[in-house]
Amino acid sequence: MTWCKTKPNEPDEPEQPFTEEDYRRRKPHPNFKSEINVEKQVIKLGKTDKTRFLTYVVAAGLPYGGKEDIFHYFFKVAWHGESEALNVIGTGENIVPAIHVKDLSNIVASVADSKPKTRYIVAVDDSMNSMNEIITCISKNLGTGNVMNITREEALLIPE
Repeated sequence: MTWCKTKPNEPDEPEQPFTEEDYRRRKPHPNFKSEINVEKQVIKLGKTDKTRFLTYVVAAGLPYGGKEDIFHYFFKVAWHGESEALNVIGTGENIVPAIHVKDLSNIVASVADSKPKTRYIVAVDDSMNSMNEIITCISKNLGTGNVMNITREEALLIPE
């Protein structure tokens, strides 16, 4: 969420992913300003004495796999048949930057071993799936196969 208010590099191609080079121009969601301040402090501390103290920020996509629960709500609603359709907020065309926890742990271990020059690392998988694609897949495989687009206001009324 430290990237969510950042404008795309190419306005004509809003789905083009951000890279490590873009981290300085990030605009966080107001609820995540403290996280971005911590990231900045970590990078700053790493510049004090590079021979003794190396720091890195690994900006991970939404972690999934293992016991991570980022998509738990959708799995639960589909599995229990709690709704005729799974809800997608808005059009669902937004690309969800995600990463499997095993891949993330491999990246962290690789950073620790190789000590790259880049201090800010974006860790996401190559899937480039939209929220609509993810929820549709969950619905087809565990639920009714139906998906319904709802507004943000409607989403706020959902109890969970």
